[in-house]
Amino acid sequence: MALVIKPLSTDTVTVNGEAIAIRSLSRAEVQHAIELRKQDEVDETEVFTIAAATGDTADQARAWLNSVTFDQGDELLMAIWKLSGMSKPGESEDPKG
Repeated sequence: MALVIKPLSTDTVTVNGEAIAIRSLSRAEVQHAIELRKQDEVDETEVFTIAAATGDTADQARAWLNSVTFDQGDELLMAIWKLSGMSKPGESEDPKG
């Protein structure tokens, strides 16, 4: 039996009146975000997450993060993490981990 490859989940999040198309992170991207977080690279974790989920470059994601409030940035990040099955990098939605 061959494994079926399906596209990653997508959604649109409205942040500060702007509709932002996102996709869930792949397993490899989640693992990379977790590694960045373990290294206390919080800013880089957020930049990587937004860039991967929106298809923007890291520079574009960083510039966007620098142009919004903390709550607005957090709203987008939480939507991406939830769509990817996490509450934040390194934490599974499943209480068993």
